Amino acid sequence: MYTPEVIWKSPITMSLLTWIGVSIFLIDIYLFYRILKDDFKSNRLYLVIFILLFLFFILILFLRNITKKEMRLPLFFNYSINGFGRKIILEKIHINNCLKCGGKIKYHIKPVEWVYYYINGEMKRKITKNSPVLECKKNQEHCYEVV
Repeated sequence: MYTPEVIWKSPITMSLLTWIGVSIFLIDIYLFYRILKDDFKSNRLYLVIFILLFLFFILILFLRNITKKEMRLPLFFNYSINGFGRKIILEKIHINNCLKCGGKIKYHIKPVEWVYYYINGEMKRKITKNSPVLECKKNQEHCYEVV
């Protein structure tokens, strides 16, 4: 079992992300109206601002989804974003070699529980629960849960 080190505990909560998302959405609607009203001719500035705010809106929705589902999402260089407690937390996981065989370990989300169902004669699998784990690249049975 590995415990991540907290790098940054943000004051950003799910409710704050919701209000920021709503206000950016309303501003984007106004900018979209202004762009359509002038037929794209002289309002390149409105178009650039609209695109930047839209990308920021997508980032806000992504972070809100993490806090809503209270999940941990692995990033690059063994960092992760944690949404537990309905707050955004940036964490770092210190990884050594596998304790059982000495192989390299990768950090990712692994399906833990799933349900099988049939649709159109084919058996499908729907994942119901994921868990962040450190998994050995040599042997997938060597798995360590990140708590």
